[in-house]
Amino acid sequence: MGLLTLGIQLGIQEIRGFVIFHSMRHTVADTLKQAGVPEVVISEILGHTHMNITSGRYGKRYQPKVLLEALAKLDYDVKI
Repeated sequence: MGLLTLGIQLGIQEIRGFVIFHSMRHTVADTLKQAGVPEVVISEILGHTHMNITSGRYGKRYQPKVLLEALAKLDYDVKI
């Protein structure tokens, strides 16, 4: 089985139309980020010495579901 076939089966994100080793790194980083894993932890998993490498290179935007879950946690204890 080729890397492309494996990548497609695993849902690995393509980079410029190709599934390569770094495609897997990007997918792992994004999946962890969307799951709420702190970026400092993701950075360590990926082996980066500086967190800005992780957030700069793998800094995809949060999915709307994650943003809505974060906003739902706001509670100002105001009774209307």
